Amino acid sequence: MMSNVAYLFGKAGEFLCGGELLRPLSGSRYLFDVYFLGGNAPTFDYIVYLLDEGGRRTGHFFFLQVKTTARTARSRTGYPIRFSAADIRRAQATKVPFFICVVDCSAGRRAKFFIKGLESTRTRAIATLSPDHDLETDAVKLDLYREVTRLWARRRVPALKRLI
Repeated sequence: MMSNVAYLFGKAGEFLCGGELLRPLSGSRYLFDVYFLGGNAPTFDYIVYLLDEGGRRTGHFFFLQVKTTARTARSRTGYPIRFSAADIRRAQATKVPFFICVVDCSAGRRAKFFIKGLESTRTRAIATLSPDHDLETDAVKLDLYREVTRLWARRRVPALKRLI
C-alpha cells in the first residue's frame, strides 16, 4: 500500500506538469488546455487539448501520464520510471497520441519536466525516461503541438453506421 506522502508527492508532480502545459509561449500564445482525469484513472493522468490562436480547442488532443521522481537522472539511462507493458497496451489501444512526462522534484532544485512520446510499435515496459525533451522550452512545446496535429491530420474519422 502506498503511503500518503508518496501519493501527495506524485499528485504534486501531476499538478506541476499541468501548470507547465498551461504556461503560454514567450509570445503569450497558449497551446494547451489540460483536463486532469484524477488519481484513479489507470494509465492516463491528463487529456490535453490543443488550442488555436484564439485559445479555443481545435478538437485534437493527447493523453499524458505523469511520473514524479525525487531521483536525479542517471547519466546513461535517464530517470527511473515504471510504465508497465499492460499500461503500454492500454495506451496504444486508445489509438490516440500518448506521452509520458517525468517531473524531477529532486531535493534542492525546482521541478524539471521531460516528455517522451509512446511509440505505436513498443511492446515492452518503460523503465527509464531520458531527459532529452525539456517541456519548459517553447521549442519542445511547439514540437509537441505540431506532432499531435500531424498525427490527427493522418487519421480519418470512421463513418457511423448505426445510431445516426
